[in-house]
Order: sequence, then C-alpha cells, then structure tokens
Amino acid sequence: MNERFPKTLRLRKTSQFDRVYKHRCSVADGLLIVYAMPNDLAYSRLGFAVSRKVGNAVVRNRWKRLIREAFRRNRSQLPSGLDFILLPKRGAVDPTYAEILASLIRLTRKLEYRLRNARTAVKETGSCPTGATDRPGVCQRKPPDPGGHHEKTEAKPETR
Repeated sequence: MNERFPKTLRLRKTSQFDRVYKHRCSVADGLLIVYAMPNDLAYSRLGFAVSRKVGNAVVRNRWKRLIREAFRRNRSQLPSGLDFILLPKRGAVDPTYAEILASLIRLTRKLEYRLRNARTAVKETGSCPTGATDRPGVCQRKPPDPGGHHEKTEAKPETR
C-alpha cells in the first residue's frame, strides 16, 4: 500500500471538522481522544488538533508528527470509510510512536464497531441504540435539556 499522506486523506476545512464534532461519536484513553463519523468514501481521512494546553510548540509539533506518521504508515490496519479527528489528552506526557499507534488502532476499531452497530440497529429496528439520538447511524448521546433542568433535581431549602 502507498504510504503517502496526500491532501485527499486529510480533513482540512472547518466545515469538515465541525461535521465530525457534531456527530459526537468519540472514544478516549490515556493518550488520545478520537472523534469519528462515516464519510461514504472508500478510504478514511484524518484531522487532528493539538491545543496549546498540551505543551509548547516543540511538544505540539512532536504530537502532530507522531499522529501523522502512525496514520500514514498503518492505514491498512485502520477502518476505512470514516473521518477521524484525533486530540491528544492534556495529561499524556512524551508519548512514543508505539504507544500512539496502539492507541490509534484500538480507538479507531472501537469507533468503527460503535458506528457500524448503530447503523445496523437503525436498519433492523428503525431506531437508534439506547441513549442515542434519532438520526440514523449516529452514536451520540441525547443532548441535555436546553433549560438546564434535570429530572432528578430536588429544590434545596435556603439556609441562612
């Protein structure tokens, strides 16, 4: 397999990132947070965002290089037909290539499983799995009540 990382395999536009974030299907471990959604293409695409909270420019660029390299060299082991956004976790310090690769493969396969099962459940039952929204193929949780009210809240008496 070709190990290049051309522009067609990257998420580059804000609208592409927003679409994946709005899908709200994500998994995480100690190193990475991965968001994903189906892209109706024969290949997967990658986007990543490394916050300044992760570290200085040297640290952030190292994260980017390692993530890009793990994706580029191991595309055949990753699920196809999905858009991924990878975010390093703030607490993870100086990861190795092997750690990032293991995390990337594990998390992307977990997301693929969730997304494929959500689509199958919608096709078979006509509804999403428990806790998911009514949009087909989406594994996001139901959004909180816009008024900020929770079902199990009790009014606390004022104390002076």
